[in-house]
Amino acid sequence: MLCPKHYKLKFLDKIPEASSWVAHGGIVVHEIIETALKVFARTGKYPDWKDMDDQFDVVWNRQQTKTQGKDDFIGWKEDAKEPVEKVRMECRPLIRLAREEALPRYQPWMLDSGPVVEKRIDLELESAIGTFPLIGYIDLLDASGVLVDWKTTGVNKEGNVSDRKLKGWLQNAAYSLWAWPIVGEEYLPCQKVFLVKGRVPRIEYSNFKVGPKHRKFFTDVAAEVWVSTVQGGFPANPNTWMCNPKYCSYYAVCRGEVEDDDGSDQSADI
Repeated sequence: MLCPKHYKLKFLDKIPEASSWVAHGGIVVHEIIETALKVFARTGKYPDWKDMDDQFDVVWNRQQTKTQGKDDFIGWKEDAKEPVEKVRMECRPLIRLAREEALPRYQPWMLDSGPVVEKRIDLELESAIGTFPLIGYIDLLDASGVLVDWKTTGVNKEGNVSDRKLKGWLQNAAYSLWAWPIVGEEYLPCQKVFLVKGRVPRIEYSNFKVGPKHRKFFTDVAAEVWVSTVQGGFPANPNTWMCNPKYCSYYAVCRGEVEDDDGSDQSADI
């Protein structure tokens, strides 16, 4: 939705892009929280924050090895404003924060197959050219029936989590296709838990509900994406925050960026 051409280059053409340390840090935090939730599901107790913190280096190194072992790995994206040392330093305190302030609020919803924690969902949706598959992973369905999504994030120039992140509901609408019949609430309560990095880490919660209209919007959009994927049609969208060399690995290719003899970078206008 942000940029069809980026979607094509990344997911259809599968052009490799440098791996992000920022994303890596979020994956590490996410895995440690996931493990703690599964421990609670088995034992009725969460691990101590120190035990969770002890996992940080282990999970960091394992995930790094996993990423570097992929066939499409071409290196790490080095960002002067987000060096790897800073990412590690800012992500690690989020473990204790999540354990002491967030996790005590939750208990996983239990199915015969186990807790709804990082639960894979497989659905089939309809489009104008036939059915197509939808695969997703639900972070957590709480025992109270709340669909919970963990987000590790930074802040904008004003020191706030952006409204775009706080108010985004499309992902939750997708997950609710599976979850609301389980819970039995047509208007499914959702909560985003933002673990906010920074000098003083904090947690922010975004609470909302998704209902039939949200789900219909998502399925309509998903069907359009599927038709475009099959039939083609991937225009670039330069009028979005994503069209920036900081956020798009394909910016230079798409925007015709060239390097002059004097070493300065210039981009052709589109």
